[in-house]
Amino acid sequence: QRIANKGVALNGREDVWSQSFEIWLAHPVIGVGSGTVKTVIEAQQSAHNFALAMASEVGLIGLTIFIGVLLLAFYHGWRQPGRYRYLWLTILLIWFLGASVHNWEHRKQTWLVFSLVVISSGLVKARSVTTTPTTFSHRPLVEVGGET
Repeated sequence: QRIANKGVALNGREDVWSQSFEIWLAHPVIGVGSGTVKTVIEAQQSAHNFALAMASEVGLIGLTIFIGVLLLAFYHGWRQPGRYRYLWLTILLIWFLGASVHNWEHRKQTWLVFSLVVISSGLVKARSVTTTPTTFSHRPLVEVGGET
């Protein structure tokens, strides 16, 4: 099937998306259970969209928690200094683009990337705290001329 005859093929995903949306409408709060959309949908396929998959599988509660974790990862990526900020935000953007058409939210790599962003942010913060120079009163121990 084509979208508006523009030549964009979705390989039947629009049917899966509409069925996932109907599942979410039937179970909006807690969903049908993690990883079970494949068994509920007639095509026996995953939703190929992290928002629809999360909403239909774990409902608004799980989707809200997942979006909170995603926002936390973006926040920690944003507070990185200089090149690290661009690195982590680029990696998160690539993840987001891939997850919008695939089911990456259940993959270990997703949670590894999220964890690495937060850990990197914590390490940068810890390094900046330990390398901050302390101010001392500069009173020489021995003055020129031999007097102390």
